[in-house]
Amino acid sequence: MKTLIQTSAELKSFTGASTALSIESLDSHLVYSWAEDEIIKILGADFYQDLLNKYDAEELNNAGNEALKALLPFVQKPLANLAIYSFMQEGSVSIEDQGITADRNKSAYQWQHLKAEGFYLDSAYRALDRLISFLLKNTGDYAGWVDTAYHNLQKGLILSSPSAFSEFVNIKDSYRTYVSLMPVLRQAELNYLMPAVGATYFAELKASLSAPSDNDKIVLDYLKPALAFYTMADAIEDLNLEYTGDGAYIISLKANTDNIKEKNKPSDDHLSRAALRFRDKAQSKIASLSTYLNNNASASMYPLYFASDLYQSEEEITAMREQSTTGNLYNALK
Repeated sequence: MKTLIQTSAELKSFTGASTALSIESLDSHLVYSWAEDEIIKILGADFYQDLLNKYDAEELNNAGNEALKALLPFVQKPLANLAIYSFMQEGSVSIEDQGITADRNKSAYQWQHLKAEGFYLDSAYRALDRLISFLLKNTGDYAGWVDTAYHNLQKGLILSSPSAFSEFVNIKDSYRTYVSLMPVLRQAELNYLMPAVGATYFAELKASLSAPSDNDKIVLDYLKPALAFYTMADAIEDLNLEYTGDGAYIISLKANTDNIKEKNKPSDDHLSRAALRFRDKAQSKIASLSTYLNNNASASMYPLYFASDLYQSEEEITAMREQSTTGNLYNALK
């Protein structure tokens, strides 16, 4: 079978695993596997197959394949670590005619197994982010890298990268986390940001994201954190939930427990309080933005907002406050 890891020496260089671990033991974890699927999600099936074919045919040193050769180690690192992690899920047991058996004389202590398991999974995820970052920085060298969520992720979003999102909510600059948030982020732009400034002005803001005016930069300084907070408020439950035929479960990694992949039923209170905190912070930013726009909009400054139904003059705001005060006083005297 073709695989991007073909020797024990390669495996050791990317994982630190002993050369005593044979590639044959990992075949089912390297090919037609979860590990390979994670790579294909990023590269796309056609681009991955092209890299695999040229690596297997030993053509990467040929003229014209320099970019693919430079890409190879960025792909091999996460693939190898994911395969090791996958192997560890069943590597200490043997499936035979008699059933599932384990050689307990050679197995590591459970705490050692869990520590190694966590190390390889973390290494794999960090390596996947490095792979995505490398591709994004060198997109021009890889014409075959098209039509994946990662390839297109920087197009037209107010928070257009993991690092931009991490300025307001710490996702550790993770491309994988950012992509998981993208559907919610897009909806948050439409559901919360566009109504806050008006559809016409919002369209103008989006069209000028690559070179916003100084005035628009001030508005974006309000909208960006609001978008991050609204996104988290809407996404926080879905990010922690797994939907199965048995119902919904919250997923937590607990390295200090007996089961590192322990599933717990979600705490509605815990999730609701976290979502509420993010929503309160988002609404505070939008309220501050409304105050700023109403105080500064004119026919020459933020004219699209000024012409919209959202704009309220100082006189209108004062009248609304007086009406509210009068109404409250009337209600108190009834």
